[in-house]
Amino acid sequence: MKKTLLLIVIIFTTGCSKYVRYNSHNVEYLKEKNYKIEETQFYNANRVILWDKDTREKEKINDGKIKTSKKFYTNLTTIDNNLQVAANQDPNNLNILYVKYDPKSNNTLKFMKLSQVSEEVRRDFIKMYSNSRHKFNDELYYLIPEKIFTKNIEKDIYSDAGFLGNLIKPKYKNVYCGIIQIGGKEYHMYSKHPTFLKISKKEKEKYITRKKKAKGVKIKD
Repeated sequence: MKKTLLLIVIIFTTGCSKYVRYNSHNVEYLKEKNYKIEETQFYNANRVILWDKDTREKEKINDGKIKTSKKFYTNLTTIDNNLQVAANQDPNNLNILYVKYDPKSNNTLKFMKLSQVSEEVRRDFIKMYSNSRHKFNDELYYLIPEKIFTKNIEKDIYSDAGFLGNLIKPKYKNVYCGIIQIGGKEYHMYSKHPTFLKISKKEKEKYITRKKKAKGVKIKD
């Protein structure tokens, strides 16, 4: 009876989606199935852009007559929505998961519940996404920046509208960004919507993309 009620809850919370939010109900579901965290296929809920904190530079060209400059980003990484990721439990805290998103790197992102951050960061995080329709859930594992601030960023970062859609968008936009740690180094982070972890009973293996992005980590059966 208990298992039946649990499955009913999961069905009603997911609707027709092939993904379910990794919350308390689905934590219990994995326990019932004896699935381990490191053997579970997770998915990133919303698109995230990461770039080196110190790589906003100017490349100066001097041909003897005219001096010009070109702004550029390096190490710009897109972690797309529904991207396959792997997770490991923090050995000292059940509310923190370390997420590996790139099969070619050992770097991880720290996903956690809102209860793990200060009141100030929680307030800023919710304010950061005040224009979204997302209802914040204390049971979800979010990617939460250590610092949150506004910054002018180029459309290559804030927009995912594609070539035609970007024609009518401003080159720069003042938006909320954050700073996170990856491999002991600070990175800027932008995400239009808050991202969190999801799980799925059916693995999705193909993705449509317009730009280079992390290919994801697929958990072997």
